[in-house]
Formats: sequence, C-alpha cells, structure tokens
Amino acid sequence: RAGRIDRRLNPAIEDARSFPDLEVLAAELGQPAPRYWWHAHPGAAPTIVNLLLPDELEVELQLRERIANKTLAIDFTLGLEQGTGAEADWMADYRYRGVSALNAWQGDRAIEQVAGYQQRLRRLLSERGIDPAWVQGWNGWLREEGAGEEGPILAWATIGRRGATGSEHSRSLQPLVIDGVPHWLWTSPKPSDSLLNFWIALDGATWPPTLRRDLPWSEAASRPVAADDLLGVARRVVDQGASLHERGRELGKPLRQGLTAISAGFLGSENDRLIAQATAYRLLQLRPLQVEAAERPAPRRGIARPCVVCGAAPGMHKCCPTCRACADGEAAVEATFGFRHMRAADGARYEIPQTGCRACRVSERFRRGTREDTATC
Repeated sequence: RAGRIDRRLNPAIEDARSFPDLEVLAAELGQPAPRYWWHAHPGAAPTIVNLLLPDELEVELQLRERIANKTLAIDFTLGLEQGTGAEADWMADYRYRGVSALNAWQGDRAIEQVAGYQQRLRRLLSERGIDPAWVQGWNGWLREEGAGEEGPILAWATIGRRGATGSEHSRSLQPLVIDGVPHWLWTSPKPSDSLLNFWIALDGATWPPTLRRDLPWSEAASRPVAADDLLGVARRVVDQGASLHERGRELGKPLRQGLTAISAGFLGSENDRLIAQATAYRLLQLRPLQVEAAERPAPRRGIARPCVVCGAAPGMHKCCPTCRACADGEAAVEATFGFRHMRAADGARYEIPQTGCRACRVSERFRRGTREDTATC
C-alpha cells in the first residue's frame, strides 16, 4: 500500500444509508447506485497488502518516484519545507525521470505534477551551482518574451498598510487593456460578478489610480491561483524553454497602482490604496496560456439535497436562508443568486448556486463593512 488506504470511521459514510450525490451521478450514467460495502459486512476486517517492489519493477513502474512526488505535493500544498521526510532521503541519490514519468501518470492531479516540476527545477539549479534559496530574497516582475500588457499574470506579494505587518496574497490576473492602458480587477476572494467589483487603471501616472466600474467582468480576470495555473507555467518555462526578462524600474508606479488587486477581498477602499505597500513581490507574466479545458463552460448543478428552507426536492432550485427568496430553473437561479465555482476531487470544474441571494450578500457586506464574502451568505 502507498500511505493510508483505510478511509473508514467517517460517520457521514458509516451511518448514512443514502448518498444523494452518488445516486444522481449513477442516474446520469444509467447505472445502479453502488452500495457501501461495509454496510453488508460490518464484521469484516480490512485487507492491507504491502508491496515492496524490486528495482527491476521500479524501473518500469516508477512507483517509488510517484509516491515520493505525492508526498512532496502534500508538503507543497501545506506550505511545508519540501523534502524533509523519508522521500527526501530516497530521492537524494535518485535521477529524476522527468516528464516521461509524468506522462505515464495521467491520473495524477496537477498539484502532484507541480511538485515533480519543483523537484526537477531544484535539481537543475543544483547541477548549475545555483542555490535555490536565492529566490526567497528576490523581488521582481518577469515577463515572457512576446508577452504584452494583456498577458496573464501570476502574482504573489506581501501587502499591508504602511507601518503595519503585511500578509501574503497570491492571485491569477487577466489584465484588460483599454486604449493601451492595462486594467486589473479588484474583486472578492472568490470570483463573482459583484456590485463591489471595480477595475484599476495602471497608467503609471495617475495617483490615486483611476477606477472603472463599467468594464465587463469575467472569472478569469481575477481568481485564486490554481494548481492548473502552476502546471501550465511549469510546462511553458521548463519544457518549452520560455525566454523571460525582468522588468526594470518602470514597473514601480504601475505595480503600486494595481497592488490591491492582488489582495483580492482586502484593502478595497481608496484610503487603503493610498497607504498600501508591498514588502515583497514576485510576478510572472506570460503569453496567453492555451488551456482549452478551462475555456469550456463548467456544468452547473442544482442543490444535491432537499432544500433546508422550503423542503423542495434536489434539483435546480435555491432558497435564500436569510430573506427566503426562492428561484427555480437555471435562469432564475442565475438572476437571483448567481453561481460559484467548484472543483471535484478529480479536478473537474462545476458550478453550484451561491448560498445566499445577491441582495443579501451585498447588504451583508456593507453591514459588516468588509469586501469579503460572509459565512451567512
């Protein structure tokens, strides 16, 4: 076995006799809903098999490398120092098999492949006598050759009010260029077509920066950095050998203008924009990434369980728990509530109705004096 395979002891699974989400999926596939095996075998003991592969099979299956990369992916996800456990001892003398190995693992999630690329980059730097730790003290804005102001940006920065301790923020931004001036979207942490959204003009001259609320919203304009983004960048830079150059001092004013867009959901007032500062920042701007799967509309799902407000059956229906506004059908749910973006365990994108209606979400934000989405709505 590779890690823990016994996923029992979850009361939601152990005690439940009906699994609506699974039943809906089974109906869509025209298959009978599978039953939880342990319900019919309460006294059965799990069977655990440990496989210790000889080196000949490891060469073919690369199982140990895959396990090590999964462990590194966990470290990467949790922000731990990579390579501090047994996988580091094993991989210290191992020659990384590279993309050929990753291609053989088509079932691996993007974050696991990113961890593999990170190990590859560390090894490449080490072979050239470069200490990877140098990046911890580097600040800058890298731009791929051929990329313009409209190129997508992956941004990380430590941002705070002047004189206060800053906090780390990261964001995937898709600038909108109007009359030669790039605009960055300030929005809530979770992308939404909100009345509170605004675009910041990065003309490098106006202070405080000009804001616009008449430009169209899109999910790609500002959203959390996803593993798929990192994987696309890794493939572009490592596999395709993208040529990058560092922007000079001319980036200072535009970066200061658009800084609060990176802190999505925070520092949204004009006073915040005046006093916000970055103590560390790293930006990477590339030519548009061709990710066809991300361009296709995500399928929309209704509620998976009976409505807690009115008791309506699962389906494309939604009631607001605050004002009890109701909507039936995709068009009505979109108009009254809107949808939020989700990812399944396999990385597939889908959308579900927002918890609260648009009116209650806006009023709650103003009531609390914050730009963040609230737990209530």
